[in-house]
Amino acid sequence: MTEITKPIERSFTWIDLSTTDAAAAKNFYTKVFGWTTLDRAAEDFTYTMLRKNDKNVAALSEAADQPAHWNCYVLVDDVDKFEAKVEHLGGKVIKTAFDVMDIGRMAVIADPTGGVCLLWHAKKENEFGAQLMHEVGSLAWTELVTNDTAAAKGFYTELFGWTAKNETIGDVDYITFKKDDLEVAGMLKLPESFGAVPSHWLSYIQVADCDAAVKIALELGGKVRLAATDIPKVGRIAVLQDAQGAGFGILQDVK
Repeated sequence: MTEITKPIERSFTWIDLSTTDAAAAKNFYTKVFGWTTLDRAAEDFTYTMLRKNDKNVAALSEAADQPAHWNCYVLVDDVDKFEAKVEHLGGKVIKTAFDVMDIGRMAVIADPTGGVCLLWHAKKENEFGAQLMHEVGSLAWTELVTNDTAAAKGFYTELFGWTAKNETIGDVDYITFKKDDLEVAGMLKLPESFGAVPSHWLSYIQVADCDAAVKIALELGGKVRLAATDIPKVGRIAVLQDAQGAGFGILQDVK
């Protein structure tokens, strides 16, 4: 079990789902990933922790005024400091920095290509993000699918101080972002097969059996955006949508 006990700044440390139907989403994800749930009262809504082995790995909440989607959070030491750089680098501040009760501070930003992520600073030691990662039932990878890799590369390397490594994985030109020696995210050109899809960050949850997870998701009303595919030196992946339309990836790790 890869338990996360200390924060890794300038990396993705948390994901949560904004959904139009929290009850349906709970049913879907608990069955696909074997998660359990724990409701947590927020200021004016319920924030449901999604758990694996009694560790928080993600969360969900209901928001009926927007399409269902997964949010990806980058941990930073000062939300306001990073937010101030966004527009100078060609990005957009969608929601300016605000306090989340006494738990932390966050902002919502978009890169120059339209990819949205969230900045997060924890005010409490144990609120930095997922308590379990890189194991079955937890966040395995975060990837930007964009229509302009050059613009996105410039933005994120400047904003977070990431370095970018170009490589070829299978027949795909791929960029891996690193913070020091740690791989923190990936990026690829939006495939033509995706159609008119905007640039977006995509979270991959690790699974023991990719094809079995796809089957369960379909039985629960989900859809396949990218059929199960073997990626050399990576594993077997698929990209799915839940029954409310939120997209996510799954990854069966290389054995």
